[in-house]
Amino acid sequence: MKTAERHRLKDNEVAEGLAFATDYWEGNQKTILQALGVVVVVALIAGAWWLYRHNQLENASALYADARITATAPVAPPPAAATPGQPAPVVPKDAFPNEAARRDAALKKFEAAAAAYPSTGPGLAARLQAASLLGEAGKLADAQKQLEEIVRLDGNGLYGRMAKLGIATMQIDAGQTAPAITALEALSQRTDLEIPVDGVLMQLGRAYDKAGKSADAIRIYTRIGNDFPESPYASDARAEAERIKAKS
Repeated sequence: MKTAERHRLKDNEVAEGLAFATDYWEGNQKTILQALGVVVVVALIAGAWWLYRHNQLENASALYADARITATAPVAPPPAAATPGQPAPVVPKDAFPNEAARRDAALKKFEAAAAAYPSTGPGLAARLQAASLLGEAGKLADAQKQLEEIVRLDGNGLYGRMAKLGIATMQIDAGQTAPAITALEALSQRTDLEIPVDGVLMQLGRAYDKAGKSADAIRIYTRIGNDFPESPYASDARAEAERIKAKS
């Protein structure tokens, strides 16, 4: 085919395509504009949602970071009277007079961060820290409520699973071994946990031991040594297994 003929055919194809597009636009202009409007609205909503979530995360992170600073601030009792001729002892401006004062101040900030942004990662982390501080203060019922709220908010997420482990540990200490064993058995079967399975197994062994189920406790402690020989819990697990065997 000659070059001129090919160009003529190509020009005709372009012309026909433009004509078709023009006819389609004229016949469907309203529908097309409506569809474009929907796309624009969806894009605007998606952009606004992303910005909202981004701002939420930034604000939550800032509150969590501030609480962490308080939780790790120095503790220094008020200085005694300076010895004549000696420089007065220097106490950091952000120091707390004792551990209890620091804990109470940090707890308020962690609780505020958790309340303000409950479903964000920093908010969940803040609630977990609050539960830990409440436990340190001996307020176990309040600590468990915080952990249960994390489970409600995060379900099977990382923080939810950590909270379940914390609840089970508290239940063991309270002698509530049946629900603790159920929860820990479920956690120990997961292979996608960010929390260490060997740590879960140590608590499970402890629960079985406290429940008087020596054979199950030995089985769990033995599993730690077999499946996780490099675990920091391995030596303790072996010792616990031997202790139970000697007692049985």
